[in-house]
Amino acid sequence: MGIALWLCPKPSSQIHDTITSLSLGLHPLFDSPQFEPHITITSQLAVNSHADVRTVLESTIAALGDSLELDINISGLYLNHKNGYFKKVYLSVEKTKNLVSLATVIRELYVELPSRKDPQEARDAAETWAKEVFDPHVSLVYTSLAHFDTALVKTVKTRVEDYLNVMNIEVNQEGELQGYGYGWKGGVLKIVNCEGPVGEWEVLGSVDIHSSWK
Repeated sequence: MGIALWLCPKPSSQIHDTITSLSLGLHPLFDSPQFEPHITITSQLAVNSHADVRTVLESTIAALGDSLELDINISGLYLNHKNGYFKKVYLSVEKTKNLVSLATVIRELYVELPSRKDPQEARDAAETWAKEVFDPHVSLVYTSLAHFDTALVKTVKTRVEDYLNVMNIEVNQEGELQGYGYGWKGGVLKIVNCEGPVGEWEVLGSVDIHSSWK
């Protein structure tokens, strides 16, 4: 995963508290480490210094434009034991135009271009990644558990319904949570070194987007 750009809800916001509480309520079921609620905009950033960290954050703010509008809409609950360690129990996020555009620009400038050098190749690679690979989501647990039985899935579903105050949601159904208004505007951008155990991950720099909050 290397060094990643995260978008987090503001720490003092209700959605940050809700997702954190939900995650903590699920962690014992999976023996999951604790981590902050976030969407990974992209990983594998070519960052080698504090100056690079500042440059990426400044570029991200610039890419958002003058309005700094970035709406995050949580759309569904997903459980898939076949996925990798970091993406087995998560809340899907609507893949909006602004979010895709932001991820594409940062991927192009700080992942593809440093390795490819050719600007057009970097742009094409970033656009392909955004269409085929980028899948914005908020992980609730990290786990290596190889099988989710019916009882576990039911327990997770019930706890999500309890914490989010919703009823009878369907698992792995896109759009199932969109009518409940869970999400946030703007947020906090963080550059995070995700090497090694989760408990050793390090925030290298951050900036508040300064938007209003849901």
